[in-house]
Amino acid sequence: RKMSGLVKLDELGEHHVLESASSEDIDLDAKTEELKQGELHLFCGTWNLHGKSAPYENIIAFIPVGRYDLYAIGVQECERSVEASIIMPSSKQGWEDNLQKAMSPDYVLIGARSFGAVHLSVWIRQELNRLVSDVQIDHVSVGIGNMLNNKGGIGVAFLLGSTSCLFITSHLAAGHHNTVARNDDFHRINTKLFANTPIGTTFDKPVTTLFDRAFWMGDLNYRIEGDKAAIENLIKSNKLDFLRPHDQLTMAKKRGKAFVGFKEGKLTFPPTYKFDAGTSNYDTSVKARIPAWTDRVLWRPSHHIEQLEYNCCKDNTYSDHRPVYAAFTVQYFIGPHTERDERVRVRKPWAPCGCQCNIL
Repeated sequence: RKMSGLVKLDELGEHHVLESASSEDIDLDAKTEELKQGELHLFCGTWNLHGKSAPYENIIAFIPVGRYDLYAIGVQECERSVEASIIMPSSKQGWEDNLQKAMSPDYVLIGARSFGAVHLSVWIRQELNRLVSDVQIDHVSVGIGNMLNNKGGIGVAFLLGSTSCLFITSHLAAGHHNTVARNDDFHRINTKLFANTPIGTTFDKPVTTLFDRAFWMGDLNYRIEGDKAAIENLIKSNKLDFLRPHDQLTMAKKRGKAFVGFKEGKLTFPPTYKFDAGTSNYDTSVKARIPAWTDRVLWRPSHHIEQLEYNCCKDNTYSDHRPVYAAFTVQYFIGPHTERDERVRVRKPWAPCGCQCNIL
């Protein structure tokens, strides 16, 4: 079955594929209640591009196409800086052209959207696409006045068989001392995303709690508390154990301020921000920013999810951020399945919301 490529829909920069599998396409015996289970390998990646569009060579160095069944790729400051995106949002055409070239014909685009300088796309192996249905896409602004598109989050949601999946990428408030603003941005995205669709109107709960599998990646902008020189010396000595307790996101989770209930792999790689672009040197500008793990991948824990790897691409020096990725095995189900009663009730009204965010 031939699938479309990236098809422009509207000024939001949203794209979709032209076909979607229905439940009738899935090989199930309708007369039985037998549960069928599958497992796939997932790659979640996030990269702040520093206002540029990555060349093809840098993309394939970041994304190991062919190794995984499902890819969720979030980028920030794509083709425009945060400031420039307010005035002139990018179409992300350069990024999308190179990304589609990298993904090869073996993968189908489930859904994608651009919002300001943020972009999210989710791809699946061609032979698994028949299990995908009910795709919905939404975005939330957390920019100036919660109106402008300089910062925000994008979500792509769909059913894989009978398992509901959600992928979010976001770019949260910047600034070393803006932890409270970052926490607020997280809560706004988690409560407003899909709020005007059947997903959000069914239950007054954070959207990530309504899905069987939920992943969140992005430039979350949380910093490390401490002295720049001391932190850089600890990084050079590979004494990251001394840095992790001072990471603002780690502290926010521990204090119940943000990302409560989310899981993250151990930070065994060095801070991914901020570098002098094209080098491995942390910021030597007059701003002298303190190194930080700004770029993260988290997920809602489930015994059906196992993380295999969590790392950054240390040698990919194209941007002032290093790309970060996480790999997982994810189990999904085909046929009647109830992980939580409320999630089954969420699926029943999951219907086209009438906007352009739906697969046709």
